[in-house]
Formats: sequence, structure tokens, C-alpha cells
Amino acid sequence: MKKNRLNLKTMLATISLGCMSMLTMGQISTLPVIDGDGSDAIWADAQTFYLTTVVQNPSINGTIDATASVKVLWSTDSIYFLYQVTDDSLYNGNTGDNMSLNDVAKIYLDVKNQKTSSFVDVTQQFFEIYWDGANSVRGRSGPDWATALPPINHVNVITNHVGYVSEIAMGWDQLGLSPAVGDTIGIDFAIGDNDGLGDGKQQDILSWHDQTGLVWGYPYVYGSATLEADGSLKKAEYPIKVDGSLDGSMAYLKDQNILSQTLNPQNLSPDFKGSFKGKWDTSNFYIFLNVGDKDLDSTTAAATDKYNYDNFVINLDLFNKKTAHYIDNTQMYWEIYWWNATFGGRYGVPFGPPPTPKLATQLNIGTNYTAEFVIAWADLGIPVPSVGDSMGFDLKLNNRSDAKRSELAWWDITDLGYDQPVLLGTISLGDDNNINWLSKRPNAPDSVHAEVTADTLLNLTWPAVPGAVSYNVYSAINVLKPILANVTDPAFTQVAKVSATRTYSVRAVDANNIVSNCVWTSATFTYVPPVNGIETNSIADNFKVYPIPTSDIVNIESNTENIQSVSVLNITGQVVKQYTNLNTMVAQISLGSLPKGTYFLRVTVQDGSFVKTIATK
Repeated sequence: MKKNRLNLKTMLATISLGCMSMLTMGQISTLPVIDGDGSDAIWADAQTFYLTTVVQNPSINGTIDATASVKVLWSTDSIYFLYQVTDDSLYNGNTGDNMSLNDVAKIYLDVKNQKTSSFVDVTQQFFEIYWDGANSVRGRSGPDWATALPPINHVNVITNHVGYVSEIAMGWDQLGLSPAVGDTIGIDFAIGDNDGLGDGKQQDILSWHDQTGLVWGYPYVYGSATLEADGSLKKAEYPIKVDGSLDGSMAYLKDQNILSQTLNPQNLSPDFKGSFKGKWDTSNFYIFLNVGDKDLDSTTAAATDKYNYDNFVINLDLFNKKTAHYIDNTQMYWEIYWWNATFGGRYGVPFGPPPTPKLATQLNIGTNYTAEFVIAWADLGIPVPSVGDSMGFDLKLNNRSDAKRSELAWWDITDLGYDQPVLLGTISLGDDNNINWLSKRPNAPDSVHAEVTADTLLNLTWPAVPGAVSYNVYSAINVLKPILANVTDPAFTQVAKVSATRTYSVRAVDANNIVSNCVWTSATFTYVPPVNGIETNSIADNFKVYPIPTSDIVNIESNTENIQSVSVLNITGQVVKQYTNLNTMVAQISLGSLPKGTYFLRVTVQDGSFVKTIATK
């Protein structure tokens, strides 16, 4: 090619597709012929770009059976696309409003790169291009769904029933832009794959940039592209502004739900929930958090025990050492307070404050709060990480309601991750600034049903969970130690001799011995105790009391629920010693000051009590 003969009217420049994904194009003096053939020499000069982001996971066989690539060229008149899709089962059975659920290729444009959270004008558009013939383009132009799409030139060719090629041209004047060298546009691509299974639904949705599936109405999830004059590439990154609001820098990322119940899950309010997004680059690690909580306590700013109140915690084990306890300053956590974007936490050994991040929160009292967290790798004192590096990670939410604290976490269910990095989940640093969230829990049962017969016989049942090899059943507030593990059938029976409403939960267990989140239910029992008022019942089966006899110390260990109090009674029924507000799974009491003889220990838990006879020597 002779550069001195190039004409800007016909020259095709390079479009670089943001977030480190790039499509190179040399300067070319001939425009492509829009015939669906895709064999023009000019397309050969373009680097193939693949749609590899899985927006909707495959619902059958665990595999994705469609692939797609796009090539893009531009001139001062038009922008050109070459879609190449492989698909062994092309489907067009849906009609009317459901056509978008057929096999379809999609192009999303925000030519002024406004990155808004809704369509605001006709320079924001999307096009759905169907493989099965002419007049098969639908979509949206601007905020009014009724606005007609601008005309485009496109031709589709089916390739021997194993896919299709779509060649497309769009005029800049119809899109609302007079392009110039250096312009940055918002852009994205996607395909929908429907295998015609009879339910009318798409099995897979693959995209280039967006991970959320919100491209139909939210231009801030699009990628960005810069048009270069000399055919070179320029990465177009949307800058991150740390202000506590969600913008195009992270809006396109898929939400990670915070679902693992840790402390007092039975106290969780239905309105308490959260999700987050994360990304990385060679300078920083980024988290955006959205917490739903209509009971934010505005008095917490003066609290001395801030960890007991509404806050969130980010844990990092930078080299994924998974140690039993902190061993060095590559292990840390930040405890961040929503009301003023300040923090506490821990950094290595000995206990010390972690490095200072950039923080911002936005509050909507009575609804939710959002927060942004950015920490520089340089401030963590480690080399710049690279793709494939793994780290220990968790994000936990604390909620204070009615003087009780409950927690949700992304991974840890023990509430001990603050001191034990081995309990954190695992992430890895992926391509295109993405984070791979490697730790995954199996699905939990959809529900648990409790039925009490003969006042004391409990029957728990729940739907079977696909992929579960067994189930664990838990009682009351102890969500860590099951009363029965490795239940293979989705049912459980227990005799309970106590008048109380008791809470039970079930977790599914997968082949890797990973447990799901728990699903709760309650059951009410009626029980008439013996006339003498000193009862024994099946609660005692879940406790160990030793040594018997004893000269002083007695140990009481629970397998299921916290011990609330212990009373020591003599043989006449008089209380001679009392321990209250214990709230522990293991209690020690001293009888050494009492005369030698026989005593009764009344151990009280949330759902009732039992009595144990003990002798002192």
C-alpha cells in the first residue's frame, strides 16, 4: 500500500476495543462489499476478536456449543462489522416479542460514549440481527422503544447449517456521529444461542465486554473504543472515580452475591443483603459494594465496639498461603464503617492497622449504601501481580438489628476468617482486568418443611438438590457443627422432649465436601415436665459433662447450640451457685467451694434445658 495515496474518505482506521481487548486493522483503500461472504481481502487484515464472556451460563450438559467472532472497520462514512458464528443448531421458533430469544447476533453502540445508566438519546442504540433472512433486524434507538432504528445494510449467509456469517454496514450520520481521529465510542457485541429444546429459552449468551446482561438498557456497561488515524491501537479505558457510585469503570462486571450465613443467621432480616464487583490492574485492586439494609443505625459512629455494628470487612491473603493463623504482612483485613468511610483492621503479625485504601460511600438511609474500595499494590509492599496469580479473599457484611448482630459473607461461614486465612475463599487474576471467583458453593435446598407429630416427633423434609451427595442437619444457632451429618436421603427425624419452638437448618454437601448455604425452618413442641420440676430430656444427648465425680472443675461441652446459663442445685432443689450470660459452646464451672455430696446441674440453652446429676469428692 502507498501511504501517500490514501484518502481519508475511504481510509479504514483501527478500532481498538477497550479493557485490554484489541482489534488491529491496517490502513486500507477499499471498502468491504456487504454480501455476507466475508472473503474480501480487507477483512483478512483484521485481527479476529472473540466473544468469550459468558453472560448466561449454559443450562444443559455444562458446555457451550456456540462460538462467535467479530471484525470491525471504519471509514469517515460508515462503520463495518463482520460476524462469524458457529452453531450446530440454528433456531428461529420464537415470534413477536420473543424473537430476541432466538439465535441472534447483537451490536450495542453509544457513539458519544456517554456511559449513562439509561438510554438518554438516539446516539445510544442496539441492533438484534437475525440469521434467517431479510427484514430481520430489531432493537432500540434512544429512550423511547417506539423510535425506529436507523437503516443498516446487512446480509446474512448460513454456512452449511453449522453457523452463519453476517456482514453489516452502518452510516455514521444515521448513528449521530461525525467521526474524527481520536474519538472514543461505547461499543459491545453479544450472541444468543437457542438450541430449540422446547422451552423457547436461550441456553447461552456470550459477549465481548459486558458480564451483566444489562446491555439492552444500560450503556454504562458497554466497552469503549478509540478510532486511530494511523491504524495503530489505543486502549480506551473508562477512568475509575472513587466516589461511592457505580459507573462505567465497573458497571459491566458481574455481581458476586454475598450469601454465606455466619453469625446468628436465624436473626437475618429479609432486607439485609449484598453484592459486589471486583477488578484489578497493574496498579490497584478494586471493589464496588452494594448493601441493602433498611435498618442502618446512625448512632454507631460513637460506638467503641464498632465491629458489633453495621460495617463490611474485606480480607486478603495476597499469596493464598491458606495458613491456620496470620504469619506475615501479606495477610490482612479492613473493617470499614459505612457512616464515615473510615476503617480499622489488621495487617500481618503483630497486630497492626492495614495500609490505607481509597474509600468512598454513598448512603440511602432506609434503603441501602454503596461503597468503593481501592488499594494500591505498591502500598501492600508486593511486586506487581500478573494474570494467573491467586489470592485468598473474602468480603463480609455485619448487620446490627434489635441489639443482635448477624453476618453474611461471600465465602467463610465460620466468622473466623479474620484470624484464620485458611478459611478464606480463593480468587485469581484473569485476563482483561477480570477476577476469577474460584470458590463456589453448591446450591442449597429450595426449602425445608417441618412437621411435628405426637407433640415430640419432628419430621424434616426438603427437595433433593442436583449434584448433592449428602446433607447436614443443624439445630438452633450453631450453623457449623451438625446434629447429623452425611444424610443421604432428604429427610430427618428427631424426638424432642422440651416445650419450645426450635430452629433447624439443612445444608447440601457436594462431592468435594463443600457445604451450601443453609435454609431455615422452625418447629414447635409441647412437653409436660415431671412433677418434681427437675427434668431430663433429649437435649442432654447433645452435651458432654465431665469429669464425674469431680473435685472442683466440671466441663460442659455442647455439640449443637450455645450454653446460656448453668445453675447448681442441691438435693433439696435449692440453687447454690449460678452462672449466667455464658453464650458459649464450652463452659467450665467450679464446685470446689461446695461441701462434698450430690448436686444437679441445670444447663439452659435457647430452646430449653436439661439436668445432669453430679457428685463431688
